[in-house]
Amino acid sequence: MDITLEWSYEADDFIAASLARSTDSIDLITANFSLDIYCLIHLLAPGFCSLADSMPYIDAILEAVEKNNAHVRVIMENANSYGLENRVTAMVIYPELVRRGLEDQVELRFFNGRVHSKSALIDDGLLIIGSQNFHYSAWGKGGGLGENMITTNDPRAVAEFKALFEFKWQEAIPVDEAEYGATNK
Repeated sequence: MDITLEWSYEADDFIAASLARSTDSIDLITANFSLDIYCLIHLLAPGFCSLADSMPYIDAILEAVEKNNAHVRVIMENANSYGLENRVTAMVIYPELVRRGLEDQVELRFFNGRVHSKSALIDDGLLIIGSQNFHYSAWGKGGGLGENMITTNDPRAVAEFKALFEFKWQEAIPVDEAEYGATNK
């Protein structure tokens, strides 16, 4: 008997579409903010990966920046393999933003410590939070993880997230100032 599993990617599509439609701001806290799995090679062979190797969430964020002038702030992990993958993303995204004249629209920072959150606040009104990493292991056909996200526009939840984000943002280190695995303590 041949069993074919049909996966549903509606959650991936919803998150990407929500990010792409941002007209003001995206504040993201995530351990992972990575390109495709093979892009770790970019650390040894700069130029190996490009935006063509990005995941749907990165494409969606860049669409919001380019088409809607959204401002994006990302807080991410700076240790272990996550930190390496996140560095590769910065190495690929920043030159492309400069080329497009959009370098002031996206800020990537490493949190001063470990990050486990997976959350995004879009236009200060739509909060997406849950277990889905912004990582190739959790998105699309390459992802085999069962992830869950919830979405809310509850003003209390949004206000609490905004306060948490601003606290963490002040503690975070700009990517270009942070050594791998280092904190500012």
